[in-house]
Amino acid sequence: MKSIVKIQISLMLVLAVLVACSENFDVIPVSRNESTWQRTLSIAEVREFYLAGADKYDQPNSLVEGANARGFWATLAGRGVVDSLLVVEGVIVSSDSAGNFYKTVTIMDDSGPGIDISVSDKNTYRVYGFKPGQRVRVKLNGLFINNYHGMYQLGIPADDYTSSGHVVDLQGIPVEHVESLVQRDGKRGQPTPEDITLDKIDLQHVQRLVRIHGVQFVHNREGFTNGDGSTGNRALIDSALNTILVRTNGYASFGTTPMPRGSGTVTGVVSIYNGTFQLLLRDPSDAHFTEPVFEQGKPEPNYTVAQLSEKMSLPVVRVMSPWVIKATVIANDMGNNIYKTLYLADSTGGIPVKVNATSLYAQYPVGTQLILNCEGLFRGAYGGVVQLGGKYEGKFGQMSEADWLARVYVVDAPLVDVQPQTVTLSDLKPEMLNTLVRLENVYFKDAGKPFVDSGKNTSRTLMDAKGKSIVVYTSQYADFASEVLPSGNGTVVGVYSEYNGTAQLLVRTLSDINFSE
Repeated sequence: MKSIVKIQISLMLVLAVLVACSENFDVIPVSRNESTWQRTLSIAEVREFYLAGADKYDQPNSLVEGANARGFWATLAGRGVVDSLLVVEGVIVSSDSAGNFYKTVTIMDDSGPGIDISVSDKNTYRVYGFKPGQRVRVKLNGLFINNYHGMYQLGIPADDYTSSGHVVDLQGIPVEHVESLVQRDGKRGQPTPEDITLDKIDLQHVQRLVRIHGVQFVHNREGFTNGDGSTGNRALIDSALNTILVRTNGYASFGTTPMPRGSGTVTGVVSIYNGTFQLLLRDPSDAHFTEPVFEQGKPEPNYTVAQLSEKMSLPVVRVMSPWVIKATVIANDMGNNIYKTLYLADSTGGIPVKVNATSLYAQYPVGTQLILNCEGLFRGAYGGVVQLGGKYEGKFGQMSEADWLARVYVVDAPLVDVQPQTVTLSDLKPEMLNTLVRLENVYFKDAGKPFVDSGKNTSRTLMDAKGKSIVVYTSQYADFASEVLPSGNGTVVGVYSEYNGTAQLLVRTLSDINFSE
């Protein structure tokens, strides 16, 4: 939920003024080159207008009709402000020219963290000249401010706003009104990033331009995104193993551009989401690597998956020892039947690893060999099966993507040809849990029905000639959820799992099923 605080003048008054304008709304006006307004307050002071508790995310609804602004008038009068304009000034540090910033202009000044201006246009770079280094002044009268998971934004409420002040979403300034609320001031210069190292990034850098020294990308994948329209997360790391996620819009023009190799500096705008710092690049040239790749201090394996999977007496236990495993990815989220989980296995067994990230298959295809430093992560028993992940509200859950990327190392080797173990239903044993198995000469009891019923997770019974059975569990979000269960006998490959004592099989993709009529 988003809390929105009104700044000084009611929205109704501003909208009345805007409606009264007689300009042709089909023509987008050109922004001024020289501002006619004077700066009256800093970005830091604007952020303080957010209601008490601004350091918390998504506050319950509390819309203040200019209370904070009225208390600020004495300060403004002391500065010689004689009119009612609230004007903030800043230098643009973002750019939507490559599509990584969407309907957003980020500005900063010398007072601390910056702020975003939400605009209902995705071409602010071209249409309004809102380019990096351009100084602008923003008239705040009638605008609203909110805090979205730690990011401060200016805009107007969505259409469902009422004077009762219920929680509303923030939307961008209409394109036809940008000129009346945002003015360019002077010629464009060059924004000066703050030179910094990863370990020094803190809340004062949020929504500011920084240049991070001594870093490289953790995994040199093909592109900044997976090329499927989804957001890409790639990690930067320094020699001390500090990390930050580089977040790229799925529709950024450079999404599939090969990631640079080597090490050096990366410039970008710091963002934050629920306490996790991220970095947004304007375009690929923000990465300037002139040095070779440095050794990331890859640890030596000293533990087995079987040891990591041993039963626990407590529901959640933090790994306090420097346990390091080397394992191979045997299942991922490629078919969407497995969610935010990688199944890792070595010669001793398998274990599910819970990571708060999607499209893991693109970075960790089946056969990828990984070295994972488990220290600091959590072991938890979910459905009676020991898994590796994080902790959320006191319970076992997914580890953050940042925690994962700071601990995982991809072995630079060809993909392993992962072969399932061929067994019968009678052969299945507890030590086979979370490993890949192949069941031959089996059939579906519910042949002819879809894998999933009525949009809910569904279990179907798989049987053999001896009458033995196992549950095939399918998520409602699986790519093959609506496919029909085949008739006849055949072969099924999947991850052997268990939930609260019930044995089950997790099919990865439809190609895991091979039947003949």
